[in-house]
Amino acid sequence: LPMSTRATATLRQQVWAISTAPGAFVRTSVDLGVRSVLPTPAGDVFGSAAARVTGDLLSPPTKRNRPGDAAELYVWNASVGIDGPVTAEIGRFRPRMARGVSLLDGLQAGVRIDPGEIGVYGGTIPDLLTIYPTLAALTGGAYFGIDLDTGVGVLVLPRVRASVVSSPDLARQRAELDATTEVVWNGVMTLGAGARVDSGKALLGAPSLDDVELEADVTGLAPLRLSADYRYQSGPAVDFDGVIDGINPEPPAHHTSLSAHYPLLGDALEVGGVVGG
Repeated sequence: LPMSTRATATLRQQVWAISTAPGAFVRTSVDLGVRSVLPTPAGDVFGSAAARVTGDLLSPPTKRNRPGDAAELYVWNASVGIDGPVTAEIGRFRPRMARGVSLLDGLQAGVRIDPGEIGVYGGTIPDLLTIYPTLAALTGGAYFGIDLDTGVGVLVLPRVRASVVSSPDLARQRAELDATTEVVWNGVMTLGAGARVDSGKALLGAPSLDDVELEADVTGLAPLRLSADYRYQSGPAVDFDGVIDGINPEPPAHHTSLSAHYPLLGDALEVGGVVGG
């Protein structure tokens, strides 16, 4: 059976600001990724890994995630799975079609019902500052997504997710409902919008707005890709930041960012091979 491996490297420059802090933050990074795929009758079996090397040389120590480090390594993905009529993945990854889950150490399983997919996921949330594994917060949920092809070069990609986040002792719990939609035009421009509500101070409490996000991504200047993002984030009634990574809960804030992405390996480095007879 043929097996292929694809490697990518992308230079990324980002500038962002938050309404609760003065000035702007500047960050330069290189995103590295590799993915191997083995086709089987049940679907494509894959293994993937991705990391980001971040250099904060352009930012003073007070504006770095790790003030004592000029360069930082973050492992965003290390997983194996299968992509077919039934999809599954285990390890560290960003759950597919479950927008709002930034990173998961756990597993996901879904079933494709063309042109959509429905599934579940569960696991732990890593420390989002250091990306180290932690058992401080558990999460589980269900998702549904559909890819609508309008036939005129425009894709509409709505996603819905419902989940629960809890401390291991169940002393802190929060229910979340997240809905997003992206519109992709000919692979050149992507516009997206989304919102999340949570259950406030109790698992079955009154819903409150937790997050609103708007994004725009332009690739018409290929190979350069430009993206802009706006996000409003409220101060959640049940905040897991203090449990996961010890930082103080954030007050309501407006976030804006601009990013430029340039591929260092061109389209990608691809290697093919043969496994078996």
